[in-house]
Amino acid sequence: MDGLQHILVGVDFDARDGSLTEGSRGVLREALRFSAAHGGKPRFLHSAHRSAEDPHEPEYDEARGPAEFQAYCAELGLPDAELVISKEPPWLALIHRVLSGGYELVMVGKYNEAPHEDRSMGRVTMKVVRKCPCPVWVVNPKEVREEGPVLAATEMGPVGTQAVERAAAWATWRKQDLHVVHAWRVPVELEMAASGMTPEKLQQRLDAEIDTLRQRILAMPCVSALGDRAHVIIREGLPSDVVCAAVESVQPRLCVMGS
Repeated sequence: MDGLQHILVGVDFDARDGSLTEGSRGVLREALRFSAAHGGKPRFLHSAHRSAEDPHEPEYDEARGPAEFQAYCAELGLPDAELVISKEPPWLALIHRVLSGGYELVMVGKYNEAPHEDRSMGRVTMKVVRKCPCPVWVVNPKEVREEGPVLAATEMGPVGTQAVERAAAWATWRKQDLHVVHAWRVPVELEMAASGMTPEKLQQRLDAEIDTLRQRILAMPCVSALGDRAHVIIREGLPSDVVCAAVESVQPRLCVMGS
């Protein structure tokens, strides 16, 4: 896991009373655990910006959040944690800080109170994931597992290859299994030729296509180095459905994917 010592951590305070949010507590725990293992020292950033649609409540206490942040970091073993306060929108503040500070990883907490049960991330986190020029680690404090395999999703292109390499590095460091998932689509030429094949012949061709993909993934140096701890999941369907099904089945500690 070389090259991930310069970490920027986004910290959020509750808009109602200024307290340190549960999402921020979760990402602080994960960031300090990760940085302690790699000898790095994370930096912390909070955006005090609020839009007209998301103002502070009247009982908001500006001093409460920073005080709780310092106390919680001290509790976790980092008494001298420095929190930078920005007036920019949170997603923009994080990205500008990455560009000016040369950070290699951004860590943020999951949306704290999603309005819908199936909403995994809020709009700020989604903007950071889509626009940030370095990897982004989104921590869900309700789903953090101490142990478990690593899951990587790949579209078999350059972005997916980077995701697999990052995930393999984590699996190697943690001595965990790696599961690589790919959402497969039947090639157009095979769809066109299917009407002239028997069901048995068509299934043979489908199996051969899937096996070729499986062998391509297993042949990646970062994957092959894991030996029996590397596993490949190939399913036909929408990428979102295939990845979510794999997460449900594998129950990974960390899911790595590109944007």
